[in-house]
Amino acid sequence: MGVVSINNGFSAGCLAHRINMVANESGSLLQPLSQARHALIRTARTRVGTEKEFTMASRSSRRKRRILIVDDDPDIRESMCDAIASWHCVPLGASSGSEALDILDHRHVDVVLCDVVMPGMDGADTLREIRHRVPALPVIMMSAMMTPDLRRHLCDIGAQSCLAKPMDRKDLALILFPWCFPATPES
Repeated sequence: MGVVSINNGFSAGCLAHRINMVANESGSLLQPLSQARHALIRTARTRVGTEKEFTMASRSSRRKRRILIVDDDPDIRESMCDAIASWHCVPLGASSGSEALDILDHRHVDVVLCDVVMPGMDGADTLREIRHRVPALPVIMMSAMMTPDLRRHLCDIGAQSCLAKPMDRKDLALILFPWCFPATPES
């Protein structure tokens, strides 16, 4: 199962890592880390709900969000593009880090989903270069070999969230919802 994202832009895993760092500095936490993690996941699930709600939100947004999928595996890239297109977002595909950077130089992108293990420029190098070029752009890293150490490393160099592959459509919807359809103040 992938890591779910919460509405402030950090995944439960990345936030748990940050909570852990604070706990190590201060020596205590108000509640155990596992309870905090479960509360974050419940918050994310409550906010997003179902894939149907995600699709309904995407239809009501004014501008279609552009999501860049960077993965060297064409089957994964294609299936993610199909899912994203079904939510009325615009999927953009790149098979390498350098191709992704070229797309970012020429097109507006709202969110990047990037694989970690790729030939040539790997995901971590791609993330660093994206941070250098477009610091505020949300980048979500994906890997079939996601470990807590890798997740911490990716969060430390600028990933907003991390997903373990394989993931299902619900995991993808949960992770994309906060960046594709941010809450807007009621008028």
